[in-house]
Formats: sequence, C-alpha cells, structure tokens
Amino acid sequence: MDILIDTLVSGLDPTLQQKITSDSELRDESKKYLQEMLLNTELLSTETYTTNTTTGRSSDRKRTLTEEIAELDEDQRKLGLKLISITNEKQDMIIDVSNDISLIRKRLDKDFNDVTNSMINTIGMSGSNNSHRFEVQRNDKLNSSIKSDSTILSNIDSVLDILELPTICRLCILQGNYQEALEVSMLVQSFTIRFPKISILNKILQQVQVELKQMVKGLVRLLNTNLKQNQIVKIFQILRRLDVLNGDIIGISETYGKVLDRGVKDKFLKLIFLNSRYKFIYSEIQNLQPLLSYSSLTYVKRVIQVFREHLFSSLTIYSAVFEGPHNLEKDNQFENDTMVSEFIQNIVLLLIEKIKIYFNDTVDTVDDVVKSQKDGIMLQLLYLCKSLSKFGVDFETIIIHELCYGKDNIIAEEDWLHNLAKLKRLRA
Repeated sequence: MDILIDTLVSGLDPTLQQKITSDSELRDESKKYLQEMLLNTELLSTETYTTNTTTGRSSDRKRTLTEEIAELDEDQRKLGLKLISITNEKQDMIIDVSNDISLIRKRLDKDFNDVTNSMINTIGMSGSNNSHRFEVQRNDKLNSSIKSDSTILSNIDSVLDILELPTICRLCILQGNYQEALEVSMLVQSFTIRFPKISILNKILQQVQVELKQMVKGLVRLLNTNLKQNQIVKIFQILRRLDVLNGDIIGISETYGKVLDRGVKDKFLKLIFLNSRYKFIYSEIQNLQPLLSYSSLTYVKRVIQVFREHLFSSLTIYSAVFEGPHNLEKDNQFENDTMVSEFIQNIVLLLIEKIKIYFNDTVDTVDDVVKSQKDGIMLQLLYLCKSLSKFGVDFETIIIHELCYGKDNIIAEEDWLHNLAKLKRLRA
C-alpha cells in the first residue's frame, strides 16, 4: 500500500506531497481510503448503467468510480461557469481592486523604504545642533488638566451626589421637608463660595433656586387656607431663612441672616401674612353664599361669626409670628400698627358692605322674630368690636358711622345704644 501511495503522491501538488509525507495521521487515512476503494468492486467496475432505471435494486447500488468522476467533472464545470459569470459582472471592481493592490505593493516596495530611510537620517541628526527641534516641551496646563480629570474620575461618586442635589431638594419639598430643602440650598451655596471658578456649581445653585421659588409659591398658596397657628409659625420660620424680597431665592443661615435689613424683610413678610389672611377670610365669606336662599339675616349672623373667629385668630398668630425682640424698636412698631390697622379697616369695610346689602332687606319689618334676630346681630357686632380690645384695636366708631349715621341708616341709633347697654349689663 505504501508503494501505491508513493506512486500517487508523485503526481500531486508539492505542498500536498510534503503534507502527506510529513503527516503520519493523514498518510494512514489515505491508506485506509485506498484500501476501501480497492475492495469495492462496484466502484472499480467499468460497466455502464442507465440512469433512468427505477428498480429498487438499481437504486440501492453504489455508484462506480467512473460515475463519481463524471459527477465531479460536472460540478467543476458548473463552478467554472459561475466564476466566469461573477467575473463578468464584477470586472470593474476587480480591476479597481487589482490597481489598488498594485499601488499598495509599489508603495510598500519603494515609498516605504524611502520614508523609513528619511526618518532614520532625521533621527541620526539628534547629536547635531538641531537636536532641540525634537525635544517635547512640558505642558503644565495640559498636565494640570489631566490631573484634575483624573481626580474627578476617581471621585465620580461624590461628583454625582453633588449633581443630584437639585433633585434631592425637589424631593424634600414634595415630601414637605422644607427645612431639609433649605439645608441643601445652603450646602450648594457654600460650594459656590468655596469654589467660585467651577461653573457647574453655579448652574446647580440656579437649579436649586428654581426649586426654592416653587416652594415659596406653594407656601404662600398654603397660607390662603385654614391653617393652625403652629403651622403658620413654621411656614414663616422657613420664609425668614429665604431671601424672598429679591428675585433670587437663596437659603440663608442665621449668621448670614443678620446681614440683611430685618425691618424691610419683616415688613414684606407681614404683607404676605396679612394679604393671605384677608384672602382666606374672604373665601370663607364666599362659602356662606348658599345661606342666602334660607335667610339673609342668618347669612349676616354667620358672616359676623366668621369675621370674629378668624380676625381674632389672625391677630393672635400675627403677634406670635412677628412680635419678637427684633421688632420692639419704635419705628418698626409704628409700621406694624399701621399695617394691622389697614388690614382691620379693609376687613371691617368688607363686613359693613355685607351688612348693608343683606341687613337692609328687612329694615322696615315689625315682626318680633326678625327684630330679635336683628338685636342678636347687633350684639354680635358689639362682641366683635370688644373682642379685639386686647390688641389695642377699636373699630366701633367706623361701624357706627357707616351703619347708624351713614347714607342708608341701616341701624337706628337707639337700637344700637339699647344693645350696647344690654352688653354692659351682661358683662357686669
């Protein structure tokens, strides 16, 4: 078998000859294949068979060597035709690729050597006087930037925490944690003071200021609702720590707060408080409108009760919020009295307007029930006037002037004096 292999190998390609000669495993596989082929009589048979027989025996027989060679020749012919077809279709691309390969080969053979020799000659000049041309100067600015970037990357978690401060501030506000939101704003402000050249910190501060502005708007809207005294006190504690007077909303600590003009700032906060309380009382009066369909006198009576309750409450909260050690100066105290007086005057004028409209509908009646209701309303007015005496406020004169001696003469003077005497007897 070795003699047969050596004989057949001599007709192969030199590469295959070397591979079969050197690779014992491939040589053994070749021997095995030749052995099987020599033992297969049908494969070596030279008899011809027709291909259109349909008997089971002819379909099960093995193909002869001649048939296999013919089939391989047919496949080779088909592949050749396919290659010719592809070559014809892609001949332009083949030509271009061939030209590119030729150009690359030329550059590698000639130009590459020329460039390499030129570089070698240039480097050889390093010992001459022109060696300074190849020295790389130290770029301190670039090195500093690289070092800074490296520091940032090594502390990327802390950097991301700082970038999330506006979001944290917003979440604190949404959850009602206003003090924590102020702490976040003060932290960002301290960063901007410590690192004024870092522009990203200024942008973060601006985003926090936007969140604080929304917080202030929400707190002011909240003041227009029915809040308890401790809730209002907490809101103004927060507003005191914010620069709400200027366009910028910046959280300030107690130390920074001393620098601000407390008089101007407190005056602005008082205006916010009094305005919000007026809006709240007005909305409460508007909610009583359905009572008019039942009785106008009942409506007036309930209006006076609302004024008495919330006016007294507003002045009590005002005193608790703003009457502190820093508001005892004479000038500030005068401003406080002026603003409170204007607030009370507007409230009383609103009350008088309601009484004029709805109390006047039954002025001429002589019904004892209605007269009793009117007397009750006048007593409530007197109680309202006397209830604010502890604050040094007396608006009884305004009510008498508008209702007893006014143009419409809503309440008779003798009726007012009669109920005033009754009140004195009740208090005696």
